[in-house]
Amino acid sequence: MKSNYKKLGQYIQIVDNRNKDLSITRLLGVSIEKRFIPSIANIVGTDLSNYKVVQTGQFAYGPVTSRNGEKVSIAYLDSEDCIISSSYTVFEVIKKAELDSEYLMLWFSRPEFDRYARYKSHGSVREIFDWDELCNVELPAPPIEEQRKIVKAYQTITDRIELKKRINDNLEAVLTAIFKKMFVEDTSVGFTVKKLHELADTIDNRGKTPPNDSAETPYPLIEIAALRTDGRIATYRNCVKFVSEETYKTWFRSGHPKQKDILMSTVGSLAELKLFWGDTGSIAQNIVAFRCHDIHLPMYLYQYLLRKQHELAAYEIGSVQASIKVSQVVEYDITVPPDALLEQFDKVATQLTEQIYQNEADIDVGHRLCNMLLQRLTPQD
Repeated sequence: MKSNYKKLGQYIQIVDNRNKDLSITRLLGVSIEKRFIPSIANIVGTDLSNYKVVQTGQFAYGPVTSRNGEKVSIAYLDSEDCIISSSYTVFEVIKKAELDSEYLMLWFSRPEFDRYARYKSHGSVREIFDWDELCNVELPAPPIEEQRKIVKAYQTITDRIELKKRINDNLEAVLTAIFKKMFVEDTSVGFTVKKLHELADTIDNRGKTPPNDSAETPYPLIEIAALRTDGRIATYRNCVKFVSEETYKTWFRSGHPKQKDILMSTVGSLAELKLFWGDTGSIAQNIVAFRCHDIHLPMYLYQYLLRKQHELAAYEIGSVQASIKVSQVVEYDITVPPDALLEQFDKVATQLTEQIYQNEADIDVGHRLCNMLLQRLTPQD
């Protein structure tokens, strides 16, 4: 053990309080993103008296690590008390003058902790990171004042991230409202009907995965995870694969997405839609891009397709894995308003989307700073 490291077991203890009086009905679970989330379990007619109570300031974790995305489901409750399935272990810090609970949660948030937990998991049918292994975790325990400074710095960054997210949510709502007012509620607008392929070219590199690596380069490979997010812009912070400059320049037969191209997922999570904005990126497996012929059409078309997302997903052809046949999607009918309205909407939507993009850039910086702070929790001897 490093000289400045202590075993976690001396700071924590199991808590096993049951909801015997049924006073708590707020049922939560724990995600692999290390947050408490609303449970999806159907509890109609369920006896909640045997569920475990988690009080504010306590932790819960699921010991099963197999088939869990290589992560440990563990979270700290900083909101009102809840109940949780008896399959979880609830625990708390008992030496609060020596170990700050929120500092401990930062330690659990490190990717290195997940890798350690998976390595220490054992079992035949299911691999378990049990309580004894958790207690054997070694972590640095600097003076409590230093721990709290680290927590405060981290929270300052995450608060700014949340603020930017709320601003973007409001901007998204404004754009949706403008679109609805101009093109749904106004019955005087005269539309023409055209097929999607008449309005846009398809950028399609599917069929073979390009050579890639997890080492970061300026050329991220955009996958469905980058589309399965809130907001309208493909999120690079969810990209985990990258290609070399040579691969970027020579491999992709249909080229690369450009500003305002509309990205759509075709496999798995069907018809996830995002705008490509700003940076360099490449698409291959499971994603196509639509590039509009009219420079004023992309913002309208994105919003239109978003409203019709469930219909696009219905183009599923059925196979081992759900997928969409793009040749059918491009035959989809699009109602197109007059050019003057397209240009008017494009101007407003582009301005607001640019604001969203700048906020996303700030959010990316915030996530990088958070990651750097988490890395610094492990002092180098």
